[in-house]
Amino acid sequence: MIERRMQCLRLFLERNHVPINIVGRNEIALSIKNVRKSLFYYNNLLDEFTTVDKHLQYLLMIQYLGNFPKLLVVIYALSSLVFEGTPVRPPLIFIAVSEAILTVLTLASAALVVEGIIWQVDKIKEILTAQLMRCSDESLRFELQTALQYVRLRPFRYTLCRAIPLDVNMLFTIISLCITYVIVGLQLTHFSQ
Repeated sequence: MIERRMQCLRLFLERNHVPINIVGRNEIALSIKNVRKSLFYYNNLLDEFTTVDKHLQYLLMIQYLGNFPKLLVVIYALSSLVFEGTPVRPPLIFIAVSEAILTVLTLASAALVVEGIIWQVDKIKEILTAQLMRCSDESLRFELQTALQYVRLRPFRYTLCRAIPLDVNMLFTIISLCITYVIVGLQLTHFSQ
């Protein structure tokens, strides 16, 4: 929901008319009002997101704590079947591979949504910078600089338990952790025999 609202805010800023010369003098007041309104909406979006942060943290922790061990077991079972060399029916492998892919997507879904929101905020920064470069009026220029500075100083970032940043790298981190633990598990089971 917040990603969609950030997208609407970005589109609102894109449609804001920034006059290039003094001809659009009467539109400057409306442009200033639009920049202030968009900054107010951005601030409210981030404030509202912090109100649901605690509940979202709990839900995400339950999701990660429930699905990560499941992913480890599925990948371990697949890799042990491959290394043992015993004949396995193809439907069993297909089910295990599809379960592993589904679990990885479930674990990475929150990180992908957060990355989409970060992308929208980056586009808002680009729009404000482009409008600032085109603007010739000092009062509108001041409002655009203020808005750009505020968005830069208060970017959208989300971390899980104040330690794990949710972004695109989360997917690669999950996969690398799984590979590491599966290799350790395979070494322990094969060396003990």
